[in-house]
Amino acid sequence: MQSTLNDSGLNDVWRQLAPILEDAMNHLNEKERALLALRFFENNTAAETSALLGIQEAAAHKRVARALEKLRRFFLKRGIDSTTEAIAGAISTSSVQAAPMALAKSVIAVAVAKGAAASGSTLTLIKGALKLMAWTKAKTVVVAGAVLILAAGTTTVIVKNSTHLSRVKLQRAPSEKDMFEAGTSKRINEAHISARACFRFADEHQNQWPTNFAQLNAEYPESSLSDSNWEFVSGGDRSSFTNSPETILFREKEPRRSPDGSFVKVYAFADWSVQVLSSTDDDFAALEKQRGYVIQRSEKGE
Repeated sequence: MQSTLNDSGLNDVWRQLAPILEDAMNHLNEKERALLALRFFENNTAAETSALLGIQEAAAHKRVARALEKLRRFFLKRGIDSTTEAIAGAISTSSVQAAPMALAKSVIAVAVAKGAAASGSTLTLIKGALKLMAWTKAKTVVVAGAVLILAAGTTTVIVKNSTHLSRVKLQRAPSEKDMFEAGTSKRINEAHISARACFRFADEHQNQWPTNFAQLNAEYPESSLSDSNWEFVSGGDRSSFTNSPETILFREKEPRRSPDGSFVKVYAFADWSVQVLSSTDDDFAALEKQRGYVIQRSEKGE
């Protein structure tokens, strides 16, 4: 992540956006702010974000695109001419530095409005809100008291009024499930970074995707994925890809078994998105076919 933050292009964009980012976010509605918070500050996949907010994944894609376009127009009126992709990339890679307080409030507000429909999703939403608040660099923070009730109805998490944000700790030791989820989140972030590096590679190599991670990592050290655990499955000319959101660019080679017995793999697609697929067995080829995902080989058949 630190290597990515050193990229001059994203740094330049972030330096322009950061001073007015919170103001820009306040021009979005609550649902749009929550979408961007979960998608780019929490680095959830589109599927995870849509599940958390109880909407269809296709709808989440469209709403995120509309929200980013609103941000682009807002920044353009203030003399910052950038693309929605650059804005998303700058926010995603720089969110470790600061996150507008408005986003944390939005996540809490949406969680309350949803009535905590699912305990797992609600807990993730709470963690996201708390992380966003912890990232904020403001010296004085006043957070409106909010109560989030999990679906089980037995646990209540309260964020109280405070003039200073204190650390929030879960009163339990990390479980095997927590550690597995943390490892998966780490892979998702690494896949996001490598996907961005792939787009830069294509920009600088006549629109050609890299063919392996050794080639990608040699030019973009921020990409830390290894050919031993990951594989490129699509390649060739980027401009020839006609269905980028459904085209798998690279993926984990082998599925990992979670503590609940399911199997998990992380995928990166040719539209810069990253998703986690879960299956009851290790036959991910069947799952990819069921989801309508495609693989586009280069003309040379590599």
